[in-house]
Amino acid sequence: MIRRLPVPLTAEEKSELGERLARALGHLSQVEEEHKRIRAEQKELEEGIEAGIQDLARILREGKREREVDVEEEFDDAALLVRVREVGGSVILIRPMTEAEKVQARLPFTAGTSQRQEATKP
Repeated sequence: MIRRLPVPLTAEEKSELGERLARALGHLSQVEEEHKRIRAEQKELEEGIEAGIQDLARILREGKREREVDVEEEFDDAALLVRVREVGGSVILIRPMTEAEKVQARLPFTAGTSQRQEATKP
C-alpha cells in the first residue's frame, strides 16, 4: 500500500525548490510589469480617441471649424477693423481697432488700399 505522508526535504531538494520559487517570482514580476505597460498604452490610446470624439462632437455642435484661410484686413474711418475672406469676400470679423492698429491705420502704406493709393499720389 502507498500513502501520501509528509517527508522532510533534503538540503538539495530545498535548494532546488528555492531556485524554482525565485524563478517563478521573477517571471510573475515580469508579467506584472508588462501588464502595467500595456494598460498604460491602452489608457493613452483611449484618451486620444476620446479627445478626438470630443473635438468632432464640438465641431458638429458648433457647425464650424477653424481653418487657415487667406484674409485681408481693412481699417475703416469708424476705427473698426474689418477682416474679409479673400475667396468669396465674406466678412469674417468686425471689431474696434486697438490703439496700435489705430496708429498703424494712420501711417502711409500700412492702412487700407484707399489710404495707400492716396499716399502714393504725387
